[in-house]
Amino acid sequence: MNTRPEIKIKPTRTDTILEAIGYIGLAALWIFVIVMYYKLPDVVPTHFNLAGEADGFGNKKTSFFLPIIATVQFLVLSAIQQNPEQFNYTVTITPENAERQYANAVRMIRALRVMLVVLFLVIEIYSDKEYIGLDFSNYLLTPLLLGIMVVPMSYFIIKSYRQR
Repeated sequence: MNTRPEIKIKPTRTDTILEAIGYIGLAALWIFVIVMYYKLPDVVPTHFNLAGEADGFGNKKTSFFLPIIATVQFLVLSAIQQNPEQFNYTVTITPENAERQYANAVRMIRALRVMLVVLFLVIEIYSDKEYIGLDFSNYLLTPLLLGIMVVPMSYFIIKSYRQR
């Protein structure tokens, strides 16, 4: 079995900023849901079709599902990023490229945490848009959500190939 070098990746300024944005975003998600909870009717939209139209409804307590899921994912990804030598990589890890690849992978996980928090915050705001007075096109939701995930992840995958 091929063993990879274990290297402790020191966070850069960018990493520290991503960490802070992630925690601030998670706190903002919780604060938004708690504040909105008291403004919501008893039945709220819980699911939207590709056109952005509500097609599922539930009790307003379901508003807490997204922050709970976001928090669990955030904590799991935080634990996972501690061992980059165990990740699956698109390139062969060698002693020469290990530190670069690990640093890129850990930063990707940090960015993923931020993207997930932003994704859940956008969904939560979208779900409550009529109760907070926002008016934007239903057709923007799906491309926006896909863009939040696809563009940054593509960046890190391309960067990994270039740093071989």
